[in-house]
Amino acid sequence: MNYFIIIDAVTLILGIYIIFVSLRMKKSSKIESTFVAEDEMKKIKDTAGYIAYIYPKSLVFGIVIFVISIVAIVSDCLKKDTVLVICGDDYIRRSNYLVFKYVTKCQRKIC
Repeated sequence: MNYFIIIDAVTLILGIYIIFVSLRMKKSSKIESTFVAEDEMKKIKDTAGYIAYIYPKSLVFGIVIFVISIVAIVSDCLKKDTVLVICGDDYIRRSNYLVFKYVTKCQRKIC
């Protein structure tokens, strides 16, 4: 059994969750407690400004994770293990991590 499919499925669920929470935060104008830690939430003074700042970044991040997970699942199911697909997939995942790390670093400065 290919265990990478399980990891890709969990990543797919994470992408869907991030998209869902981002849309719900924008619609309700409330910060989700599952999206931001409680101690960090206490430091936020401007809720609307925080949501306006984090919404587009988290939405794009969730969409990118979703698309990459779909591509990875299809790639695993079709057994297309070419060097280009593996390197490209790994490169995109690492760049997503760096973008997420940068966004969270910037949001700490704003709060």
